[in-house]
Amino acid sequence: MASISIKLNRNRRNKIGEASIFFQIVNNRKNSSIVTGLHVKDEYFLGEPQKVLRSNAPNAEALNKELWNLYLKFQEKLLSLNTTGRSKKMTVVEVKKYLLSDEDVFSLNNSVVTFTDYAQKHLQRYTGQSYNTNKRMIAMVTDFFKGKTIFFEDITVGALRNMDDLWGKTMAINSRAIYFRNLRALFNRAIDDGVCKEYPFRSFKIKSVNKEKDFLPVEYMRKLRNLNFLETENLRELTRDAFLLSFYLCGVILDDIYIWKPENLVDGKIIFVRDKIARHEPNKIKITVPPEAMEIIKKYKGKNYLLNFAEVYPNYENFIGYITHRIKDIAKRIGYPSLTFYYARYSWATYADKLGIDEKVISKSLGHTDKSVAGRHYISYDWKRTDEANRKVIDYLCASY
Repeated sequence: MASISIKLNRNRRNKIGEASIFFQIVNNRKNSSIVTGLHVKDEYFLGEPQKVLRSNAPNAEALNKELWNLYLKFQEKLLSLNTTGRSKKMTVVEVKKYLLSDEDVFSLNNSVVTFTDYAQKHLQRYTGQSYNTNKRMIAMVTDFFKGKTIFFEDITVGALRNMDDLWGKTMAINSRAIYFRNLRALFNRAIDDGVCKEYPFRSFKIKSVNKEKDFLPVEYMRKLRNLNFLETENLRELTRDAFLLSFYLCGVILDDIYIWKPENLVDGKIIFVRDKIARHEPNKIKITVPPEAMEIIKKYKGKNYLLNFAEVYPNYENFIGYITHRIKDIAKRIGYPSLTFYYARYSWATYADKLGIDEKVISKSLGHTDKSVAGRHYISYDWKRTDEANRKVIDYLCASY
């Protein structure tokens, strides 16, 4: 049988030391809470449904009336659940969702949106590396809860801290930060959709450390560009060419290259919206394709796609797996200790900075979102500045021969 009572959370206080008033729900020996948003000094709290606050508490009469009305509303809904026997078949989280909804007991669905169902649904909005990262995040959270049904309310601040401790045994701090940021983004979206109300990231700080950016020194980039491959090494050659194509186009990432269509190439310019931020920042990137990049585009020309990567390797996960494996081999060939596809992006930015190119131009060329009000709403960026910067960077590489 589900029940509800009014409690004082002495562990959660506002800036002046007042404790939080909340409703505690108990069902099937589990409990959950509904936060009222009201705070009071400990000595004013009585906790009786009709008289939660002592009469000498500030604004006691109005607050007591408000809390009593809420209590009656919740009690009435719980009575419906208990008399129909529905509460026995519901989790405490489902009871909480019902109390906060406008539904009556007869319109209740047999299921409530779970974290897993919601996450899987929104996973389909992603492609490329974003898809892989979010898929991995969902699997990690599911593993943490040992495969049981997960509701957003289960992912508390304590759960996040325990996740951090567990993942920290096998994962670097910045890697954990990537997954936590994706989980936080999912929470924000769920709150916007009205699926959950609790927000544990308000009290959980995502930890990360600044590290030296990985880039390929120009002498090694020269070796990479000069590599020769056997006829049987077509996938290694493709990997090298895709790496260079990224570099020649201001560090564009493989996720975007893979999905480009012929219509993304207009009058010698590659025009696209970064897939990673397309949902909330649909501004187009416009880069004049230099001859070095155009040569690679023609070499791998596709039919339905600009490049045939998605036609020869229609599964992106397999394609990136092939690339990741071969790029490690390329690192060995040029005598460099480590290499990933992102080195193309980092190297372009590092060379541009070394050449004295304005940081704003570097940022826009990389496709970063402009954080300033003027940049987002008033200034129309001149992409000729990116073309000039890109030519300087490529010439810098060529001058190293």
